Amino acid sequence: MNYISNLLIILSLVSICLSQNLSSSSSSSLECIPGISGVNCTFNHNVTGYVPAYAHGGYVMFWGNFGTTHDGLSVLIGGTSCSIFVAYEWMIKCYTGPLTENTFYNVTVTQNGITWFQDNYYRYQTNCVKGQSLNGYCQCTTGFTGELCDIESSPYIITISSSSIDGGHVLADGWFGQDPQIGSLSILIGNKKLRIVQISPTHFSGVAPQGNGIHDITIYNSTTNQLLFTGINLYQYDSSLCYGDCFANGICNNGVCECFYPWTGPYCFEFSSCQCPQI
Repeated sequence: MNYISNLLIILSLVSICLSQNLSSSSSSSLECIPGISGVNCTFNHNVTGYVPAYAHGGYVMFWGNFGTTHDGLSVLIGGTSCSIFVAYEWMIKCYTGPLTENTFYNVTVTQNGITWFQDNYYRYQTNCVKGQSLNGYCQCTTGFTGELCDIESSPYIITISSSSIDGGHVLADGWFGQDPQIGSLSILIGNKKLRIVQISPTHFSGVAPQGNGIHDITIYNSTTNQLLFTGINLYQYDSSLCYGDCFANGICNNGVCECFYPWTGPYCFEFSSCQCPQI
């Protein structure tokens, strides 16, 4: 009996030890998903962008991933505390005092015992004349450039539609001045002038001359004849298109208009007065 009792005690102790070892092994081998770290897989927050305050201070919004728990939340900009106003899973808003130098500052965000740090990350908002400040830089509106978006760009074309080899209507996007007027700019396709019909700061419509192949587009100041823009190989004539798209009086078939009755002509723009006999 004593032998059996001792054996049962030994087996019980072995079972307890094995259970503890398995539990310890399971805990130490726990793998966390991306963005999670630590023994207990604690959420690891990060900042992805911000909307800065001006140099004299104000509210700053940091965008990122901050989770739903914000124990001990603190934000430091250049070592100076940014007073927390509100914190969400996707945004932290805090109030900072004046920053004296127009330079980049370190940012530290601490919560739940975990610290996120980025060197030379934050710069206060500058007075963007024609644009908005994002992450310490001015994001200029179309047509303006410079650190403060205070320099007007020279005219340029971003995109322009093709026309048939007989020419035709075209649309273009780009920048053509704050208050452009018809006649203020001369636009050439190759060495042939494009006739502008309507123009605004960011668009124009016009009529392209006859041509074929691929050509450069140039923009000149009509008054001074100064070259303002050159778009290398920017314009292409398309032989599969029809002039005026057959003016909706026919179907364009690989560059040839097939007219609906009673329209006729190479572009279906002529009205046939023929009185066909009735059968």
